[in-house]
Amino acid sequence: MTTAQRLALNGRVDSQLLLGEKVLVDKRQGTWAHVVVPDQPIPLDARGYPGWIPAAQLTFRAPIAAANDLVVLAPMAWVYAPDGVTRAVQVSMATRLPALRADVKWVYSQLPDGRPVLLRPSDVAVVAKGAAPLPATAADVVRTAKLFLGLQYLWGGTSAFGFDCSGLTHLVFELRGITIPRDADAQARVGQAVARADLQPGDLVFFASNGLVHHVGIYVGNNMMLSSLQTGSPVEYSSLAAQPFASEYSGARRLVG
Repeated sequence: MTTAQRLALNGRVDSQLLLGEKVLVDKRQGTWAHVVVPDQPIPLDARGYPGWIPAAQLTFRAPIAAANDLVVLAPMAWVYAPDGVTRAVQVSMATRLPALRADVKWVYSQLPDGRPVLLRPSDVAVVAKGAAPLPATAADVVRTAKLFLGLQYLWGGTSAFGFDCSGLTHLVFELRGITIPRDADAQARVGQAVARADLQPGDLVFFASNGLVHHVGIYVGNNMMLSSLQTGSPVEYSSLAAQPFASEYSGARRLVG
């Protein structure tokens, strides 16, 4: 997408969903469905993040029973048709699908619409159903976030196709089995409060204006954070001593040791 196309989404998109992510459908109106997303918490609705999605992007097919999941750990990965040659769809890190079996060349899975597919073992982790694929350590939080340096900002983005600020932090912690609210202002109320003098890599740092939190980043040490700031900018490092961060700093929270 061009910067102009990304700018056109500002304020229009609520949140992005990954392939296979579960939603609850409230109602349908024409070709659209109003849903809530249980894995994206928000204070507005205890059931999950609400919004409209094209009904064509949903399936009501019961998911296949499987003891294990595959979770994509490469920033981006291709899903292949059963011939092992044809690319079916490209998916983001944190995409979770059933793992049916595996060999040295492929992990065998199925898309939500029932199509059989293959993924490369080097792109995924196979874990028990619902289990976290990555360790809940500060060092690995920072390592994972650094994989997205240079990725262009996307309003509402929660994936390697583009992140907004809280979409990046949400995905990084979700991979550790830690589900945090979808939006920055709500993320600022979870975990353990941390004094600025006690910041450690992996902590979330927040910024506010007029008392409202509007940005979140991941502290990486040396008074620096990594974050996805705004349309037209990439995921990048910023100094907490630079403006506007120095004057808008509003606190930090710790979710992993």
